[in-house]
Formats: sequence, structure tokens, C-alpha cells
Amino acid sequence: MRVLVWLLLLINITLMLVFNADLLLPNNVAQPRREIDPQKIQLLSGQQLADLAKSDSAENAQPTSLPTPLVQASCYEWGYFPMLSIANVQATLDKLQIPTTIQAAPPAKRFWIYLPPSISIHEADKKLAALKAKGVETAIVVQDAKWKNAISFGLFEDEKLALQLLADLQAKGVKDVLKTLRTEEKDTSNLLLNKPSDAQVSAVKQLQAQFPETHLNQVACHD
Repeated sequence: MRVLVWLLLLINITLMLVFNADLLLPNNVAQPRREIDPQKIQLLSGQQLADLAKSDSAENAQPTSLPTPLVQASCYEWGYFPMLSIANVQATLDKLQIPTTIQAAPPAKRFWIYLPPSISIHEADKKLAALKAKGVETAIVVQDAKWKNAISFGLFEDEKLALQLLADLQAKGVKDVLKTLRTEEKDTSNLLLNKPSDAQVSAVKQLQAQFPETHLNQVACHD
């Protein structure tokens, strides 16, 4: 009987130790739970929720690289040249390493700004020097048989550009300057410049100053 009493007592002590181990052992001290203060709870408005969504989208967005724009090369048409002189011009372009093609140019009507022919080349040169003194640089003495010793300022397909040049020359004090409609000869040709670089185009524009009766237009390339 005494043994049974001690056995029951031992069982009770063991059960008490098992169910209260978190209170008796110092390493297993339970952490108190932090209560939430209702006064510190803040309700977000619709705009604040939208701003949070935008901020989250911006943080998660991956940067995208834009495609590099494709630079289209350009070709140029330079004309009109008499067939007798176009070979010399093409040889100069070959030195600039610009691929060129000679194209036959149909007869075209253009507006010409000029001074009438002088009685001699000496008189024409005097007029040319006087023009340069007035700041007129794009002028040459014509050597064609029909217009020998005339002074040319340029030929234009657009009459408005011709009238603008005429007004500019008159504003600089150039007298007796005229405008007329001129038909190109049938034996004229154009030079097609195939995809020149910017530096090459700049060089051609400087060369064009020696041929004020010609035009240089950017055109589409035909591969």
C-alpha cells in the first residue's frame, strides 16, 4: 500500500514538471506578446493606395533599352553639266572617293539670274571684281558662245528662289541684274553621287561654288 502511494506521488510530480517546463527552465522564457495600439492604426485613402501601387511598379520595372534609330544614307544629284565638261568633274569626284554615275538629263527650263554680256573679257572681269567688293561671291563669267562674257549668279528650278536672289543682289546695289527663263541644252547630264559621307558632301558643296549654274539636290538612293 505504501509503495502504491509513493508511486502515485512520483507520477504527479513528473507530470507537473512536464507541463510547467516553460516556467521552470530559464532558457525557455516565453516572450510577451506586443499588443497593438488601436489609436496608431491609420486608414489609407484611395489616392495613397494608388501612389503605393505606382511606387511598387516603378521599383519592379526593368529598364528597357530603346532601339537605335537606323540612319538612312542619302544620295545626291548634281547637274546640269555639258557632256564636254562632265568628265573633268567626275575625275575630281573620283579623287574624293565618291562613287558617281552619269545620267542623261532631259531638257529642263530654269530661271537664270545674270548680268548681260560685256564687250570683252577684261570688262567682265572688272564687273566681277566690283561684285566681290559688294560681297557677292557666287558669280562667274560665262564662256558659252551664246552668252560669252555674261556674268551668271545661278540657275533655279524654283522661281521663288530666283526672285529671292534677284532681290538680294539689288539690295547690295547690283545694277542691271536680270531674270530670264533658260532652256538647258539637250546634251546635258547629271552626276548621281552614291551615298557620300558628310565630309564628302561638304567637299562637293565647296566644289559646287565653281559651278554656280549647277544644282545639288538630295535624292533617294536606288540600290
